[in-house]
Amino acid sequence: TLPPLEDGTRRVFDQDDLISYWTERCQFTTYIKPDPKLVQAFSSLRSEAPDLVLVAFSNGPRKYCLRILETLGIESFFEGGLVFAVDDILPLCKPQPEAFEKVLETIGCVNRAEAV
Repeated sequence: TLPPLEDGTRRVFDQDDLISYWTERCQFTTYIKPDPKLVQAFSSLRSEAPDLVLVAFSNGPRKYCLRILETLGIESFFEGGLVFAVDDILPLCKPQPEAFEKVLETIGCVNRAEAV
């Protein structure tokens, strides 16, 4: 809970409002830029190993993570629900092994030794 306003009005912290605020207002391109070499690396992975499942896993909120992938120009490599964010795994988070287990279980990864 946030401190009350001068008139005594109670303010409540809303996590979704904060996530939306930063996701919509952050100038991502100030900090990160599309990298053609990164896009090429993902394209090569897709071509050379078409059965490889690519998963993005972030401790950031989903909306924020999606904007970063978009800004980097690699969002298309993580279609079909293959982006996992803190919203998806709470109360777990990286680096807890259980967080990784939850993601691997969700994507149906049977042989954990093959996951990178």
